Amino acid sequence: MKVRAILAAAVFLGWGADPAAGLAVEPQQTDELHEEVTELKDAVTGSATDSDVHELAQNLFGRVPGTQIVVAPNLRGWDFPRGIKGQRASVDQLLKSADNRLAFYNGDIPKPLEQAMNYARGMKRDGKVNFDPSLKDNQMGAYIYLVQQKLQLGRIALNRAISYLAAKIGEGLAFSTFIHEAAHADNRANLSVERTIETEIPAFRTQRQWLGIEDPYAEKVCYLRQVMINEQRERPNPDTAMALTYLNHLAEVEDADNDQKIRRMVEKLGYRDGQSSRYGSEVSP
Repeated sequence: MKVRAILAAAVFLGWGADPAAGLAVEPQQTDELHEEVTELKDAVTGSATDSDVHELAQNLFGRVPGTQIVVAPNLRGWDFPRGIKGQRASVDQLLKSADNRLAFYNGDIPKPLEQAMNYARGMKRDGKVNFDPSLKDNQMGAYIYLVQQKLQLGRIALNRAISYLAAKIGEGLAFSTFIHEAAHADNRANLSVERTIETEIPAFRTQRQWLGIEDPYAEKVCYLRQVMINEQRERPNPDTAMALTYLNHLAEVEDADNDQKIRRMVEKLGYRDGQSSRYGSEVSP
């Protein structure tokens, strides 16, 4: 009778299922399972032999592993629409997506980020932001200006890969490079080849402020990294590899929560004082 007692507990407790756990059985299977559970319950509580109960249990529980279970992750990170449309994004779309995210945001926007956004909008309006095919494959963006005229606005060059990245990981995360370069434009009076590392710190700090709004729980980047890892394992392709590299970079930016960490990250990325970087935000391959 030991097997009967165990099965009785399983039947009456519903196998320990939590209705709030977000599990769903395919609708066409629900009635069948309900009928089989009822039949097993009657057998357990009635006069059926243990062998009869065992056979009924095998029929029911033997089918459960083949049942399709749908689990909703309910990640907090997507408190705003994901924005992953699977389509390439224009510069206009990147900026519009960022403005929509900020309009939804219900907190104080850090002053450096607010100023950089103003430059992003103004430079886009004046035709000073574009996709530049001359950028290296691993250089996602650059703020380009003439040293002798650095108080005048230069231009923001974005790698065309940003457009593809937006299709893979969403326009909001892809905007991270755009806001980094806009922060350079805002801080252009302090840009210096001799102090390259020092001038990168405020730009990465502003980029991290943007990520704090776009990915408030640091879950989007984490989740998407795993998605890209799975995709690359099953169907390797250059776009997925690029997206994973970019997300790994964003994860480092998110983790750099003070200037000392940002400095170490900048040095790891290969920036060196005295070397012209065109003030670009680079992603190591």
